[in-house]
Amino acid sequence: FESLHERVLEQDSSLDLGQIRQVIPQANFLYFRSTTSVVRYNVLDQSLKIWRPEEAHYFIRILLTTDRVFVFGDKKGAAYYDLYELKKEELVPIQHEILKRKLIDALPLPDGKVLFASSKKGLYTFDGQEFTAFPTEADSLIRLNLKSAIPLSNNRYALMTNQDGGCIIDAEGKVITWLDKKQGLVSNNFLSMSYDKSTDMLWIGTYDNGLVQIDVSEHFTLFNQDTAGEDFYFSDLVRHQGTLYGIDGAGLPLKKLDRKQGNFSTIKISNDAV
Repeated sequence: FESLHERVLEQDSSLDLGQIRQVIPQANFLYFRSTTSVVRYNVLDQSLKIWRPEEAHYFIRILLTTDRVFVFGDKKGAAYYDLYELKKEELVPIQHEILKRKLIDALPLPDGKVLFASSKKGLYTFDGQEFTAFPTEADSLIRLNLKSAIPLSNNRYALMTNQDGGCIIDAEGKVITWLDKKQGLVSNNFLSMSYDKSTDMLWIGTYDNGLVQIDVSEHFTLFNQDTAGEDFYFSDLVRHQGTLYGIDGAGLPLKKLDRKQGNFSTIKISNDAV
């Protein structure tokens, strides 16, 4: 290991690094963030670049997409948070009403825009000039207490709360799958997420039940008594003309999978038919 501390002080002797709260890789760079500075290390030529906030301001979080760098910050007593984008080696300030709320992550969209996740205002797209609300089928969940949002492969995004589980959405805001106990997870109390692109595995750290590994290469749905009713018990399943049917041990009730509703529904059978 090589310490960069002395090299940072050689470049800026007045800088008090404090505690490093983030270390994030992007291409050939490593970004280090404390409340008093952002330090970029170039792994190719081993050069350093340092940015410091204005007086009385401090940095809260680095938000990275594939090729863009944003820095989120604050000033004690200010009505708005700070947001900067790194352009031509300068942190350029961005102003908008959205900055009344805390921004937690920045995600790349396939059209080149940036998808910002806010803690209690949902998602917003940013085209370099304007922010626009990005409605999703999960707004009732993520507007309560969104804690993290990360990009997955194939233009998918994982969103998590700390008490109500989470979900995976696509680039149109449609829910691909929910991530919660109803879908078979051990907990709704999420603490952190990480994605392994090489295996298409999503890892979730929980407050109360350890680590969860989810294969997000396929979309699985769990059907049980919590999601399909107390009489949900099948002794046999059969697919007929593209529709899945299930029966219990006595042959009734007969249920079929309704693809539009995403659940099993009971088929009403008259006494004459029986």
